[in-house]
Amino acid sequence: MSEVAERLKQLRELMKREKADVFFIPSSDDHNSEYVAPHDQVRRYFSGFTGSAGTLVVTLDDAGLWTDGRYHVQAERELAGSGICLYKVGLQGVITTQDYLKKNLRAGSVLAANGYVIPKMEQRKLAEICEDCGASLRLDIDPAETIWKDRPKRPSNPVWRLEDRYAGESAKAKLQRLRESMREEEVTAVAVGELESAAWLLNLRGSDITHVPVAMCFVLVTKDDATLYIAREAVSEELERDFAEDGVKIAPYEDIYKSFARFKTEDIVWMDSARVNARLYESALYYAHVYDDTLPISLWKAIKNETEVANIKKAHVEDAVAMITFLREIKEEFTDGSMTERDVENRLLQLRSERPDYIDLSFETISAYGPNAAMMHYSTSETSNATLHARGFLLVDSGGHYKTGTTDITRTIVLGPLTEEERRMYTLTLKGHFQLSSAVFREGMTGYGLDILARGPLWEQGVDYLCGTGHGVGYALSVHEGPNAFRWILREDTKDIVALKPGMITTDEPGVYEEGKYGIRLENELLCLPAMDTVYGRMLKFEPVTYVPFDRDAIDVSLLEPVDIRRIDEYHEFVYNTMAPHLEEKERTWLFKVTRPLSIGE
Repeated sequence: MSEVAERLKQLRELMKREKADVFFIPSSDDHNSEYVAPHDQVRRYFSGFTGSAGTLVVTLDDAGLWTDGRYHVQAERELAGSGICLYKVGLQGVITTQDYLKKNLRAGSVLAANGYVIPKMEQRKLAEICEDCGASLRLDIDPAETIWKDRPKRPSNPVWRLEDRYAGESAKAKLQRLRESMREEEVTAVAVGELESAAWLLNLRGSDITHVPVAMCFVLVTKDDATLYIAREAVSEELERDFAEDGVKIAPYEDIYKSFARFKTEDIVWMDSARVNARLYESALYYAHVYDDTLPISLWKAIKNETEVANIKKAHVEDAVAMITFLREIKEEFTDGSMTERDVENRLLQLRSERPDYIDLSFETISAYGPNAAMMHYSTSETSNATLHARGFLLVDSGGHYKTGTTDITRTIVLGPLTEEERRMYTLTLKGHFQLSSAVFREGMTGYGLDILARGPLWEQGVDYLCGTGHGVGYALSVHEGPNAFRWILREDTKDIVALKPGMITTDEPGVYEEGKYGIRLENELLCLPAMDTVYGRMLKFEPVTYVPFDRDAIDVSLLEPVDIRRIDEYHEFVYNTMAPHLEEKERTWLFKVTRPLSIGE
């Protein structure tokens, strides 16, 4: 019996003891985080699927895992032989988790979950399903407590603070802004459960989650004080005094759940049910009223201030030095079989770590050669580390955290001869990339309205990619941060349908993924800026803050219109003018050659 099968057997034995018919296991932690610490990788433990996104549902005689298009290929491989059925979210005819639950629940059934890792908004949906089926919902079972014997401890690594010269605004000023919003909304307190929001509010950074500079914590703010609930050992005495100067007290992490006892029934606590867990929400509701709405912090941290924007451009210059050095090396020095995918990862890590203000990678580098690149979030392992050959594509998706900002860039690199299909798909992907980045649009537009610009050239060929076109990027925080994004399909109840605003950073990364053949992704970060004021209102535009060339060896100019060629040439001229002063002569000479106009041959 496989490890996963044995774990599922133990889970079902627990379910029988607890009289639970169905168990619901999401991928999140107590803060609804996208990426979680080893302690919270419960869904991974019980399924064997290592991707960051997925939901596991286990019945007494069946099990299913739902994940999106980024992980379809990977999940199929990792779930093989586990007894867990893969449900590919985004494909036609695939049953949803909600319909699966309705199919497996009936009058008297019990649906169980761990309420500490279920957002309150999700709990409401589960409760509605149970009510419709005549079933009941239990949120008091953590299966990992009894089954996962060697479960890692909850992380409590030392934290640090981002200086004002990087953040552009002090924690004291941010708290004052929040209290002004509290007065406007007439609430008594604000409870912050999302790790990135807590970090942004207090200019706090940590390392509790791999490649995400956050600390496991909650923040509770009233009109008169603020409390950071965090592991005591994570905060030095010096840092505690620093927090005290900002009016912030330190309390044990678990104390947040009993902190609401200080309030009266007429008090109002502001919480976002999409970003706090059900147990925390119910703890507040036991003592006071809850005002359930998106916190203003979500939008504030998405709109970068002038200092952050200036710093972000510096971060991308430093990151581009590393990327351009790597690209020159692999384009000029690579020989067939001389490198593996992991060699690429290690070289990029070395180059980035040498740059000023470097903190960490912003995510695990994706170095995917040939068919491996068809898995959007592929990662190398002891058993998967392809040797690179002088043919086809190498896809490299990578980035870094710097005190000056966070980078995220993907380049698909030609290592040798391409097929006609590979060249055509690369060119059409690049065309869509620049159609989006060149857009001028009315203020008030969301990313949902602009997404078609990137997908259009591929849709015309009957091709698509099963993920969003772009996501927001934090400032030395999570590389994936909303609420801004580029998507074509509405995700109801996620509270991410917001207008694009000047200061927002969003990625532009269309792609093509052909299982067993190749993968293409072309990604820049875009800064939203004012374009012009007209009688119809303000127009906005984008400025790329990624300064790295695309691979002209993959471009079929015959597939491009003159406007496409002009956009590519203008971007490459912009890249050269921005980066030339920061490069060594060898890299500068190479960059000049690869950024020349497309009309100029070799």
